[in-house]
Amino acid sequence: MVNAPPAVLFTPELALHALIVSILTLLAPFALELFAMKRLRALVFALVAALDPALASTVGAVALHQSLDFRQMAGIAILTICAGVAVFAESSTSQKKVSVQ
Repeated sequence: MVNAPPAVLFTPELALHALIVSILTLLAPFALELFAMKRLRALVFALVAALDPALASTVGAVALHQSLDFRQMAGIAILTICAGVAVFAESSTSQKKVSVQ
């Protein structure tokens, strides 16, 4: 038989706190992304959004001592490289357009 969790974990006050934390963890990043989207160029915002998994995995590795397998690290590396190439290609394209005019 499985041991039941203590009844202390199911208090209404704790449930309210958990609800508040869950709402804030969803709304705060979303609101910040919308705020940044209005103020950044599309390419810069796309680069920042593409680097989110790399930042999250770094925080997970350092703060939470989590590890990624090879496939996950390769996926993050590919995403980061593609974002960098896109920014480099866009910046060189925009420089050519300026010099032509």
